[in-house]
Amino acid sequence: MPLFSELTGNDFFAVGLNAYQDEAGLSVFNSTKGNINLNYGKSLDPKEQHFASMGLAVGFGQRTIDFSSLAWDRQWDVTGFNLGLPTYEPGSAGNSVDYIDVGWGMHYFYSDHEEWQAQGGFAINHLNTPDISFYNDGVKMDRSYYLHGSLEYHSHTDGVAISPKFFYLQQGAFSTLTVGTEFDFLLRQAGKITGKIKEVTFEMGTYYRWRDALIPMMGFNFGGITVAASYDFVISGLTSATGGLGGPELFLRYTGGYKTGLKEKHSNDRFDRIH
Repeated sequence: MPLFSELTGNDFFAVGLNAYQDEAGLSVFNSTKGNINLNYGKSLDPKEQHFASMGLAVGFGQRTIDFSSLAWDRQWDVTGFNLGLPTYEPGSAGNSVDYIDVGWGMHYFYSDHEEWQAQGGFAINHLNTPDISFYNDGVKMDRSYYLHGSLEYHSHTDGVAISPKFFYLQQGAFSTLTVGTEFDFLLRQAGKITGKIKEVTFEMGTYYRWRDALIPMMGFNFGGITVAASYDFVISGLTSATGGLGGPELFLRYTGGYKTGLKEKHSNDRFDRIH
């Protein structure tokens, strides 16, 4: 959410919030986290074609687990699991861990206000390597490094946009790379006066997660609200176990700042598609 736009002109301050909660497994392993994100964006030229921004995220996280619901190999007594037998597992310091998490990132955006847009960014999460262990063993969360970029070309004549993208993540010894391309087909042009008529596009594309999965997707965008679906087809060494099947995903996304008409005060391409 941009702040103080009346005072900052082409520049902007922004604040954001995000939160997630996940529960998995017989241990009811629960991860909950919330972040507040602060950002400052700077216009690098009078035509507002180049922007650079930098942000800081500070969050609070909690992990909980129920060890009592788990069975261990040493509790096997030939006939079955005997939960009354000792587990011989190291004692935990507790069933709950709280931690503070800090992240930082920067981003660049370009638009010629006609046909081309490009953007890229870099971020580091877990800068303070928080202690997340249920045991007093000093295990901390590794820093994670994100790199992403995209390029968009819009053909006003054909009503088609093409956007190749990539995303790379590394955390400790683990890394993943996803590349792909989306196509947007303009079904209805946005109104130019009142903004009551919203742009409608059909989106489709395919992504490839390196040595893992092929991910086709499709959806519709209604003036900033996107409803879409994707599916992971496993093409890695796990294919024999999964039969090539992965998992479906449905998502709803809202992109703020779609232009509402010619009288709108700020219509920079940072917040407006250029179909």
